Amino acid sequence: MDKKMEAELLSCLKGFTFRWRSLGARDGELLDLNKKINSVEDWIREYNDIATAYEKAADAITDRVVKTSNYLSAAVYFHSSQLGLTSDTDRKKEIFYASVRAYFKAAQNFSVPLERVEFPYDGKSLSAYFRKKPGIKKWPTVVLIRGADASRVAEDHIITEYLLHNGFSVFNIDMPGQYEARFNGLALIPNTEKPVGAAIDYLEKRPEVDPDRIVVFGSCVGGFMAPRACSLEKRAKACVSVGGFYSLAEFEYPLLATLNVQNDMKVTPAEYPQRRKEFTLKGFIEKMTCPLLVINGAEDTVMPNSQAVKIYEQARCPKELKIYQGLNHNAWHQNREALNYAAGWLWDKLGGKPA
Repeated sequence: MDKKMEAELLSCLKGFTFRWRSLGARDGELLDLNKKINSVEDWIREYNDIATAYEKAADAITDRVVKTSNYLSAAVYFHSSQLGLTSDTDRKKEIFYASVRAYFKAAQNFSVPLERVEFPYDGKSLSAYFRKKPGIKKWPTVVLIRGADASRVAEDHIITEYLLHNGFSVFNIDMPGQYEARFNGLALIPNTEKPVGAAIDYLEKRPEVDPDRIVVFGSCVGGFMAPRACSLEKRAKACVSVGGFYSLAEFEYPLLATLNVQNDMKVTPAEYPQRRKEFTLKGFIEKMTCPLLVINGAEDTVMPNSQAVKIYEQARCPKELKIYQGLNHNAWHQNREALNYAAGWLWDKLGGKPA
């Protein structure tokens, strides 16, 4: 990576303060870190160091609430650290699995237990974090899909907590091209109905899940994957697209997102322009029949907000568009009301939340 590209990448990392803050990073710590960071290597090291400090502190604490909070902070900072590495080196994998380790230590104290499961897909397997309230049978379940560089231990933890609070069970999956699935050789694909269909196949066999009330929620790149899947996978009863795009070939991501998407696809920069043309909702979104909710922030700096609007405009199913003025990509990073709104909308489409 040349100096110009490194400077641009570092600018992207530092420029997402709203994102790191929304995941639980503290303002004072972010300010102190930014003062120390003058290169991408500094970013990786400093975020890894503070994550390690939080994990060690949590290991030494007996209070369960403080212990859990510190482990979650460690997971977020480890996650942020490895984002400075945009290819799957041993170092990236080591830091990624450190974030998972810290998160599972925190999970020992979750009020709603976490179960890691694997389900068959294309001759291999995909993994999911399944959280459902004990003792409840036949409950509505959200298949949760995240973005290109998001993590189940950071961004999706926040979304999961809000969905659980609103009464849903959550099946948070690794799609092909995402972290563990990518490490196991599976690249990002446009035909997302296949892995989502495999997830629903699994869920239909679980006694805790109501097979007639399975919905799909996607954020960022997941905001493309969810409607693409639900356009063809008719078992999904509703779809939420947050910060999603209509066509990856119609705009340019910031450098950080571009490098991560290329890595998820397992393509070179030279191969990317052709490959990204396949990631489109054209010819698919018109086939969606389940209700669709599209959410984003009007001041999106990651992709043009017009991409989210286009998803809504091209869909022919029952649909709703919710654009939050003054907010950035995904909206929920800066206003959690977006997550509560999505949960309420889902319950409405499923016939109402039980009393």
